[in-house]
Amino acid sequence: MEIERSSGILVHISSLPSSYGIGDLGPEAYKFIDFLVETRQKIWQILPITPTKFPSPYSGMSAFGGHWWLISPEKLVENNFLSKNDLKMIDLSKFHDDYVAYKAVRNLKEELLGKAYEHFKMNDKEAENKLKNFFEQQRYWIDDFTLFLTIKEQYENGTWADWPDSLRRHQSSALDQIRQEQKDRIQYHIFVQYVFYQQWFELKKYANDRHVKIVGDMPIYIDYDSVDVWAHTDFFQLDKNTMQQTVTAATEYSLIAPILGSVTQCLCSSYALDMIKSLERNFVQKLDEVQMLFLHAMPFYLKWYWDYCDPENFVKILRILLNEFTAWFTSCEPDSYLERSSQIDDMIRHLNYLLVRPTEFDSINIFSEEFYDNYCKLVLHWSAILSSILACSSCTINVKSAARTSVQILYNLTLHSNVLNFMKTIPSLILMLLKVTDLDHDEMQLNAYRCLGKIMIEADIKTMTKPSKIAAVHIEFLKDTIDDSKPSERFYSLLESLKNFVQHDQVKIELIRQGILPLLITCVLKNTFDPIKTDSNKLRLQRVAEGLLWKLEQEDEAVAKPTILT
Repeated sequence: MEIERSSGILVHISSLPSSYGIGDLGPEAYKFIDFLVETRQKIWQILPITPTKFPSPYSGMSAFGGHWWLISPEKLVENNFLSKNDLKMIDLSKFHDDYVAYKAVRNLKEELLGKAYEHFKMNDKEAENKLKNFFEQQRYWIDDFTLFLTIKEQYENGTWADWPDSLRRHQSSALDQIRQEQKDRIQYHIFVQYVFYQQWFELKKYANDRHVKIVGDMPIYIDYDSVDVWAHTDFFQLDKNTMQQTVTAATEYSLIAPILGSVTQCLCSSYALDMIKSLERNFVQKLDEVQMLFLHAMPFYLKWYWDYCDPENFVKILRILLNEFTAWFTSCEPDSYLERSSQIDDMIRHLNYLLVRPTEFDSINIFSEEFYDNYCKLVLHWSAILSSILACSSCTINVKSAARTSVQILYNLTLHSNVLNFMKTIPSLILMLLKVTDLDHDEMQLNAYRCLGKIMIEADIKTMTKPSKIAAVHIEFLKDTIDDSKPSERFYSLLESLKNFVQHDQVKIELIRQGILPLLITCVLKNTFDPIKTDSNKLRLQRVAEGLLWKLEQEDEAVAKPTILT
């Protein structure tokens, strides 16, 4: 096939503007196509649009299904699945312009699609035939797909390898029983794909009619916990008895180890050190491509593959770069941080993560006086930056973004026990963090509370206001984290934070009222956290959960706690 020379733009659909939390197949996608036409672009490249278990588009649950998060609410109204009043009732304050609130998006899309399905069944006389025809056209993938989603819901979204053996092994009799018992739920999932395909092909036709081609990214990866692996186990390298993957992490590590080694060598070189020394003493400067490669892309790469990195390499990077980075950072005026360039913003976030977060490696002692002095200087400067941010009269997106970065890095610094002791001596820090908890940003509030829980003494914690909010913020993130594929570190930090706040009687009452006990019991009982099957970190997590259960137990309402084998 001959392809004429042409140009275009890569923008994933989820990155388009939207009032409903995430870019979708609605009006803004059509506007983007119009923009491509006006600028004489011929190609719109997108990332995979398959449903995912995690936000990454490269962790697909299906090679064929469409992600329902990308379904447009406006198009649901346009195609008579919803009314305009349904959209007017949505609380848009849950969504943010500068990031995707995934939980809020998921809840909204599921709510709207549930309403649309009920409306479709009641008001479209051809509803059953339309779904039947769509099912027959897509039978080669949609039968397994809708069964997979329905069974996952039945087993609380657990991985298919943990299902009963007959379902795990895709046995026909067991699947027929699901088809009978869950017929309406299966029909719902067929309807969702029917709507997705309708919106997708309408958008694609609009683009093609204007001579714009929509092309996908080359790789479309599917996750182990996907319908394709479950339904076609013979195509994948799985243990035939356990159905677990036989390709080890060591194999994956061997592929990226040379790159990690090269990146580490680059960051430990005098060239990287000289690059930091050559930075202007301000936050507004722009970086060239080489500076972005060394000071942004390389630290970000190590952050992305954190679990594969040799801890000793991080210490090497610390010893070479930390002192010079601290000298540059503290020489920049705190008040100018709000005027920072986007390149400096990226560099600061990724370098700070690299230079501060190695405390997670328990086997390394990085509390030398050299590091301690630099960390204390960083604490003071970030505190000054946070003070200038909070002095702003308006709470713009830029102000929130700056505050979020500041609080995240301050929390990272609390992970060093001796630096934490220093932070307790800064009189204004507690007041500033309390102000941050009033800003409308869930993760920023959580990090502020996690800092406060570490810095404040018991007497101060007991006088804190808004116990309901403290409980709600922690519980929301616990719910999101407990089903994460790598929950241990963050889940542990959340439980540790709660251990501090349950000293507050009203927080304790609110935690129980808002339903934390089932979450803690799940943590204690869940196979993922089984100390017989997992490592010492998971056992540590389990111990904290048990400790919280004990603290939350009331005299007149005992909580049955299982005995954990040691």
